[in-house]
Amino acid sequence: MVPTSYWEYCCYYFSSTAYSAVTGQHRSNGWYEARQRLIILENTVAEIKIRHDAEVEKVKSKRDEEEKKKRDDDEKERREQDRKEREEMHRQMMEDMNKKWEKICEKMDEKKGDSRKKEIDRLRSFANNAVASTSSTKATIEGEELIRQLLREQEAMKKKLEESIAAQKRLEILENEMTLMRTMRDEALKEVETWKNEALRPGNKRGCAAVTPTTVARTRNRATPEPTTGLAGIVHRHNLELEALKNLRIVDFNARREKEPENDQLRVTMEEEANARCEQELENERLRTVIADIEAAQRVPCTNLRQRIEEMASTDKGKQKTVTEPLSARAMEKKKFAKEQRKDLGNRKKDGIIEICAKEGLKYVTSKRSVEDIINQRMKTTFSDEGKAVQEVSDDTGGGMAEKEVSAEGDAATS
Repeated sequence: MVPTSYWEYCCYYFSSTAYSAVTGQHRSNGWYEARQRLIILENTVAEIKIRHDAEVEKVKSKRDEEEKKKRDDDEKERREQDRKEREEMHRQMMEDMNKKWEKICEKMDEKKGDSRKKEIDRLRSFANNAVASTSSTKATIEGEELIRQLLREQEAMKKKLEESIAAQKRLEILENEMTLMRTMRDEALKEVETWKNEALRPGNKRGCAAVTPTTVARTRNRATPEPTTGLAGIVHRHNLELEALKNLRIVDFNARREKEPENDQLRVTMEEEANARCEQELENERLRTVIADIEAAQRVPCTNLRQRIEEMASTDKGKQKTVTEPLSARAMEKKKFAKEQRKDLGNRKKDGIIEICAKEGLKYVTSKRSVEDIINQRMKTTFSDEGKAVQEVSDDTGGGMAEKEVSAEGDAATS
């Protein structure tokens, strides 16, 4: 019977030795017993080594899991902190923008009240004097240039914002890739340790280098192993790129904050220019109406007294043939001509109307007003033989005269 453990073998050896000493008998197979003792010792040491390695591996895996969990917790905490900082920054920016917008609205309301009072006084003075005011072409050109500059700056800001959003997305992708690479590295190291332990296991069927594995290799390596620097280089490059993106984001944010007051001022100026142009157009329309009324009131009518006297002096008596009055026929022709011109010009676009105004020598104001000006100009050119109004005189024997005022320009046809 062969003992299965070292202590049983020691007990067996000392008992057999004592028995031999007592009886005075010695075995002749001493080499066999030494070999058996050596085998038992090797097996015992191998079992102890396996248990020790298993405990060390268990402690190491537990420590690695704790470190990984700690890293994950730190990463989650950092991301949560970054998210809170971004939300706080956005909230602060929104509050600042709202405060600035409220101040701008208050200033605009105050300026509008003052400008309205000034405009009312100015319109009253214009109405009393009946003088048409002309719009400032230079101010309009400067306002349009200011609007174009503001639009260009808005486009540039929009482009920078899109670039910042793209950089933020790229940063998140890089963080995810780095986390994935760390996980793959940990798994690769764990797999290497597993294969190493499997190769050094004494009972491996493929064989092992030594019966009793040791921590230090007995033979020198054929070549010096090259350290793995690929992952470290990638991580270093990613960190550099991350820092560059953060700096770019900070620079863009500072540039936007510096541009905000200027953009607000330009926006307020643009709105004031637009309001001033609208009020100027309304004022011009009203003054044109007032001037037209004044001119109509000051117009001096003419009479057709000579024609009536000739009719009274004629010797033809009796029933006369009814003839259409020339003035009514001309008015119908004017009305028909105005209708055709209005139909033709109504189908044209703004560019066509502007071109016609340039050819006719007229100034473009609005589409409707320009169409009426073109029709009046063409009517004056077509019906150029009429320049005076006619006043009818009755042929009563008592000499009474009834005046009837007829417009020479065909106002009934064009209105």
